[in-house]
Amino acid sequence: VRAISAARNRAYLDEVISSAQTWLPTVRQLRPQHSWDNVVRILNRKGHDWTVERLRRAIHRMVRERLAEPELLGRSPRRPPEDNLMKLVAAIAIADPDLSLREIAAQLDQMHERPPRGGRKWQPSSVRALLDEARRFGLFRP
Repeated sequence: VRAISAARNRAYLDEVISSAQTWLPTVRQLRPQHSWDNVVRILNRKGHDWTVERLRRAIHRMVRERLAEPELLGRSPRRPPEDNLMKLVAAIAIADPDLSLREIAAQLDQMHERPPRGGRKWQPSSVRALLDEARRFGLFRP
């Protein structure tokens, strides 16, 4: 069992090393200033097929084998709050005050706007949070 596990680990490392020349320079250029999500999005736009977890696992392995710099694993800086999303949600709500939170979420999905915490679809709770924030800033009154 131990030999099989070691062989599997070696095969994984060989695969990561053999493909590293195509993706590691991009990761070195972007990390840790950018989030893993952004790095994966850029790599996949270049024709790769990464997920955040797979890329992080590969980088961890490369660092452990001393083939990549430990700085790549550093935390990315916190992103400033997305006020353009807040302004967009407030504008939609002002333009049509009769829309429900779910309808505003559907509109944002149709506009291909990304939810503030990632994910694929807008949730009514995310819309409500942005509307509450817009109210606090005085951009929107119910």
